[in-house]
Amino acid sequence: MAANLLDLIKDYFTTDVASSISKYLGVDLSGAQSAINAALPVVMGGLVSKTSDPKGANEIFDMVKGMDGSSLPDIGNILGGGTRTDEFISAGSGFVNSIFGNQTDSVNQYVAKESGLNIGSMAKFLPIIGSVVMAFLGKESKSKGLSSGVAMAGMLAGLLPTLKGLIPTGFLNSLGLSSLAGETKTAVKHAAKEVEEEAKGGLGKILLPLLGIAALLALIYLFGKGCGKETTVTTVKKDTVQKVVTKDTMTSKMPKEWIALGKFAIFKLISGDTINIPELGIERKLIGFITDSTKVVDKETWFSFDRILFETDKATLKPESMDQIRSIAAIQKAYPNVELKIGGYTDNTGEAKHNQQLSTERANAVMNAIVGMGIPSARLKAEGYGSQYPVADNSTEEGRAKNRRIDVRVTKK
Repeated sequence: MAANLLDLIKDYFTTDVASSISKYLGVDLSGAQSAINAALPVVMGGLVSKTSDPKGANEIFDMVKGMDGSSLPDIGNILGGGTRTDEFISAGSGFVNSIFGNQTDSVNQYVAKESGLNIGSMAKFLPIIGSVVMAFLGKESKSKGLSSGVAMAGMLAGLLPTLKGLIPTGFLNSLGLSSLAGETKTAVKHAAKEVEEEAKGGLGKILLPLLGIAALLALIYLFGKGCGKETTVTTVKKDTVQKVVTKDTMTSKMPKEWIALGKFAIFKLISGDTINIPELGIERKLIGFITDSTKVVDKETWFSFDRILFETDKATLKPESMDQIRSIAAIQKAYPNVELKIGGYTDNTGEAKHNQQLSTERANAVMNAIVGMGIPSARLKAEGYGSQYPVADNSTEEGRAKNRRIDVRVTKK
């Protein structure tokens, strides 16, 4: 049954559901369908990797236990907006982050590239996939009588051969799946212990975990034949991935404006969460305003985002923008009463109508990306102002660059 799990979950992503997703994200239907096809194998692959460790398996099981899948036939209505939608997105965001951690951005970039969707849309799209997978896992675990994370891991493990043909090899490695065969042996030991402990509960409770062990043993056999040099290959590929990450995050590759913001350092929020922010970045200014009781909310105090980039003349957020968006979302989570307004601006070149539309779309893209990080939409608003309110001289390139910006204002604290 495990090998068919991917097909079973795909059945819930009907054309109507894909249409609801496309409307919610503001993208075309074909793009939404392509994103679903790209994201599902990756999310399920991440689950296989996460649950190959007993601790990770129990973490996921705790998130899905008690779910009966009753939301699955109603996905279209859930995405209709309001509190129910916000809760759906927030739950899915937490689930996805639990699976991928700091790899979530890489997953977003991969799905965006495969589907052609805006990277900003991914912040809301991936949580949708996460919530559906949560409900599905809860339903399957309940129907099979699974009572532990390791037993659930046995159910998921049989997916690996199928997933290897659906996810590019390089991405499999980045998810940790290339070394899963070795980790499976440990999972078998824990699964065997679970079966022994559940034996007291009767034959029905033993059969399903035993099937999980059989699947895991089969995986060991299959990968043992085809991956005799698994350890050596994994080491080389991990080193390769590390070099790529290091190269992408080198200070020398940063725009000069980012370097001028000062050194990056870990900042601990009152929630206990941490964000990596520069000395002179918007995050510190925003936190300072929020926490200073002498600072009152008004319509004049705006702060300019300093690490947000868009594709030229488009509202498509570049991947490197997501780090700052994630920080802003973390700040809103730390201060649950805070509400924000996002403002979009352009320079004065081009037609005023086009500038107005572009500024509005960019403001909405940033707002939607923050919502995708688990912030209720009721706590955010967005508006485009076109070329109004310039902060620099539009007669120079440097001035025009400063005027093409995204600002944020605290509307409630």
